[in-house]
Amino acid sequence: MPHLESQTPPTDAGFSTSHPGDVGAVGAVAGLQGVSFGYVPDMPVIRSVTVKLRPGRVCALIGPNAAGKSTLLKLMLGQLDPDEGTVELSGRAVSSWPPMHRAGLVSYVPQKGGVSFAFTVAQVVAMGRYALGDRDGAVAHALRVCDLTDLQHRVFAELSGGQQQRVLLARAVAQSAGSRGAGGTGGTGGTGGTGGSGRVMLLDEPASGMDLWHVHQTMRLLIQLARGEDGEHEAEKLGEPSTHPRGSRMGNPGPAGLGVLVVMHDVNLAARYADDIWLMDQGRLVAAGPWHEVLQPKLLGSVYGVRFTKMQPPAPAPDRHKTGESAPPIPKPGTADDPRPVFWIDPADTIE
Repeated sequence: MPHLESQTPPTDAGFSTSHPGDVGAVGAVAGLQGVSFGYVPDMPVIRSVTVKLRPGRVCALIGPNAAGKSTLLKLMLGQLDPDEGTVELSGRAVSSWPPMHRAGLVSYVPQKGGVSFAFTVAQVVAMGRYALGDRDGAVAHALRVCDLTDLQHRVFAELSGGQQQRVLLARAVAQSAGSRGAGGTGGTGGTGGTGGSGRVMLLDEPASGMDLWHVHQTMRLLIQLARGEDGEHEAEKLGEPSTHPRGSRMGNPGPAGLGVLVVMHDVNLAARYADDIWLMDQGRLVAAGPWHEVLQPKLLGSVYGVRFTKMQPPAPAPDRHKTGESAPPIPKPGTADDPRPVFWIDPADTIE
């Protein structure tokens, strides 16, 4: 696999790097400026990363194993302190937010749950409300949109891996729903009304163990959360009655909704659902920008070491009841109604 230390991340798609320390500027809900980190001295796993996460968009973080993706999320959560640079959340250093207030701003879905005791599904989801207080049906709502209503009384540890991932997602959805009481709007601590409004959701391979139907349902839910919707559209598809009007917002995270950053390995899933892509390799941010700019076969091949071929989906078949009419043309990639491309990956065709 080629070494990419000489490559530098682009500054397109609003990820301006021209003003050091400007990661908390308007248009970004979280960001990193010149961040480097290593678990042991002189062995960095994150190298000089500068990037912004914007609200109202789903961003896919992709790259090979050990590229630094999970470590980057932990830095953004404040679980790790950078050796160099700054990490900001809602306009200030993430480490400066008291934990109770930070919980109202950022939610997290880990790769695996660490629930060792016999908690039920509903109890695990309710843990997302611990720092924020109860809020009008937030837990029931999260159970519903994550297809867990029928499982809410089951013991978490007895579920399959994919079901457990849906529970962890529901916990984050409940946490992002806003708050009443400690850490929330109207609470103490001088948060200026931001605590508990849910600005950022970070997810580390949230659907790696799910079946195909739930993978796509999860990605559609993330899009709705980013758009400021409450996910009830997905509940309706599951046959659950909607208790909120269309377009209503659970917790009203803002006009543009959440900034969603999701780690994934499926490039085609990223191509299908992501607005933006962060591509990492060997601790460096190789590229960051709109999906149609970053997901290019040559760039992907240089990072993953295998050959990618972009395959544009076929145009819709013409209506059989309107004979003589040709199928409509395929919109250009990047337009609002474009059919996303599919990448054919040949593991036997490696790039030296």
